Amino acid sequence: MAQIVQRPAMYFAMLALAAACALAGIASMPLLSARLLAGPQVIAVNKADLQAALVDSPWFALEDAGLPLDADMPKVWLLSELHCPTCQQVEAKAKALETEVAVLITSPRGVDRGTQRALAEISRRRSAQVLQDWRARPDRPLPVLAGVQDVDLGPAALAGYAEWSHASFDRLAEVAAANGSVLKAPALFWRRGREWRMAANPGEEAFRAVRQDLKAGG
Repeated sequence: MAQIVQRPAMYFAMLALAAACALAGIASMPLLSARLLAGPQVIAVNKADLQAALVDSPWFALEDAGLPLDADMPKVWLLSELHCPTCQQVEAKAKALETEVAVLITSPRGVDRGTQRALAEISRRRSAQVLQDWRARPDRPLPVLAGVQDVDLGPAALAGYAEWSHASFDRLAEVAAANGSVLKAPALFWRRGREWRMAANPGEEAFRAVRQDLKAGG
């Protein structure tokens, strides 16, 4: 037989307190998730696939005066987007790192033709200057932005260069998913010895980790 509650007011107060604690825990989950994503994560699965996806992508040096395209593999990689103010803020922070940074510019599939053309041209020319010029004047015809063999791409070539960037993002997303993460720009990838690490939407915690790992001989 069920036991009669002797102090119903206290009983209901305890229930209300428990419910409030549960709701507070649920509300804090997105904040905790965002914090975890902003910090570094070790890539424990498919490390070779990550390395191959980065090397095969249309990457270029974040600053044109730096890394040539045939250089040894960079230690820090940045995934960024064309239309993304947060990405540009992260790019600025990445430039302050005391190392060469490789950047891969991508964009969601199904974008308008102008954005697809910009993505294709940036993937073809692989130049930070082209990226900066386009962001400054997106309405300006791309072939005159830089003196890199001006060629008017046909529809097939245009789609092919854009797809190179999209496919590179897909490969990186598969590695992130295998490690329990959802990939979204901006994101950092870097090495500490033989270990690969990543941070989506990297904040100060992630950049501190990058600097520490570089000092440790990453």
